[in-house]
Amino acid sequence: MAQTVRMVRTIALTALLVTASCAARDDHSNRELAQLPSAAFGAVSIGPSLLKGVTDRDRTTVFVFDDNGSLLGTVTGTAIYANRILAAKSRIVTASSRKLATLTAESRVETPIDYEDIIETAVNDPASGAATMWFNSGANNGRYLNKYAMVRADGSSGTGSVAGHVRAATYCGERSFALVQESLIGTTGEATKNWLYELDGQGEPVVRGQWEHSQEIFPASRMSVCAADGQTIFSLYSSPETRADASNGPALSLVRNNVIDGSRTETPLVMAGHNEEVRRSSLALADGKILWLNGDGDILSVPTDGSAAVTREWGIPGWGDKTMASVVDGAVSVIDFHSRPTFSRYDLRTGTRTKDPVELPWLEPTIGADTESRKNIYSVSDIAAIPR
Repeated sequence: MAQTVRMVRTIALTALLVTASCAARDDHSNRELAQLPSAAFGAVSIGPSLLKGVTDRDRTTVFVFDDNGSLLGTVTGTAIYANRILAAKSRIVTASSRKLATLTAESRVETPIDYEDIIETAVNDPASGAATMWFNSGANNGRYLNKYAMVRADGSSGTGSVAGHVRAATYCGERSFALVQESLIGTTGEATKNWLYELDGQGEPVVRGQWEHSQEIFPASRMSVCAADGQTIFSLYSSPETRADASNGPALSLVRNNVIDGSRTETPLVMAGHNEEVRRSSLALADGKILWLNGDGDILSVPTDGSAAVTREWGIPGWGDKTMASVVDGAVSVIDFHSRPTFSRYDLRTGTRTKDPVELPWLEPTIGADTESRKNIYSVSDIAAIPR
């Protein structure tokens, strides 16, 4: 009899733990957002950690929270790898495998897309909220395609594609640009063609520049930045020559693309031993300098003109392999999930902390959990502060 009671208790306890686990993981289903709350302060995207095994059974979820770390609601869709949160004043744009979701203070608008499983890059204009998501769509009828979906400042949307591989993108005001590299399928020879595309007022790709170089030369970041006058796009490039720079350690080049005449110039940078990795969502332009976050958690900079010497501006405290950061509108947002997830924010130029760490305990049941298909694990794909 005692053994039977113990078995019943064990079964009941197991059921309780499973129910509690599922409840913790699915507790946000009744908080799906119909618009962006006025108290929205930041957002975190959670999705599959590995590209292999992404299925429609799994989810991508964006969690929106206030300045105290309290969860305000979610934006949920079928899983997509490397999801992004494009934040602007009173607006965010994010994606799932079959749609873009645009949330404003008044509404939530969803833009249908063809099935996509990976975001190649995503950029926006924080001033207007215009945004473009680029997808690595793969081969189609013998051509390698990258498709895109864009949301204009007025909220209208458009979709399309370009042949090739989008290596980086940016906005110059409300104008959307992309650096595209040729990609050959089923043919011999090396792909050497490169283009600067603009998505025009109708959302159609228009070539603004063209050049040739080895496919081993490519942007080190999926993001570029644009000069204040809207005429020059700055990118950080990696090449066999800079990667083999033994005298100064790993290096990068600063490339300038002129959107008016299509010209292109390149300046090798003097890295002085700094880590050459350029973290996604971190490239910015301020005070005549290009700034970015590297693999060591350091904010590095180089002048847009003049000296090619890279300078360390400051470092993110406690940086490690379970830390992620992004730059939006002059602010560095950081999430640390070494133990209990915490969010903090810093001024990009000075490193001054502008938001003390706040805990995000509601993320704990999801980070590191198996996906619904049991073929993947959930992890943080992006973090963003929402400008006010």
